[in-house]
Amino acid sequence: MGLENSLLELKIGQNRITNVGSHPLTLNRLRKLDLSHNNIVDIPNNAFEGISQLTYLNLSHNIHFSPIPVNLIYPLTKLQVLDLSNTGLKSIFPEMLNKAPNLRQIHLRGNKIQELTEGTFTNLRNLTIVDLSFNNIASIRPATFINAMNIKQLSLRGNQLNAFRGEIFNTGTSLEELDLSENQLSYLFPTSFRIHPRLRKINASRNKFNFF
Repeated sequence: MGLENSLLELKIGQNRITNVGSHPLTLNRLRKLDLSHNNIVDIPNNAFEGISQLTYLNLSHNIHFSPIPVNLIYPLTKLQVLDLSNTGLKSIFPEMLNKAPNLRQIHLRGNKIQELTEGTFTNLRNLTIVDLSFNNIASIRPATFINAMNIKQLSLRGNQLNAFRGEIFNTGTSLEELDLSENQLSYLFPTSFRIHPRLRKINASRNKFNFF
């Protein structure tokens, strides 16, 4: 390509790309990569080995891109923003994210996730924004957010939750905004919010409350 040591940002969204080639991208200074709104069905495990400086990766709206390889972002230790919205994702494995310690935002809107398991967001101490809206999440296991104490915005809008407990966190948090709207909530436990001393905004509209 001749841009190996100069290109900082690459946007190739809204095309007809179906796969990322079998040879790793070699763009030593690349910081932002946008592959959204394509038809990607496959990305080899080693595809991102040559862009280790990447801080922003957008793979959203590739609706047939599932299952996503567990080691996909393994080389991207400096990644700060990851967008996997509308990719058909059905589950998130802790191994998928725990190699991205600098992750600040993760967008998983509009997928088919049904459950968040223990340790899904383990040790992501820099994580501040998590968007899990419009999935099929019916269960969040205790300690899903182990040591992810700096999250400020969490959206669980448009899921199938009938309970929300503070036990999904294992420590006090920096949470300021929580969106629980459009779920199946009929009751909130006393521990639901006690662990979030900085909480300023709660949206619990369009649930099934008979009393509050």
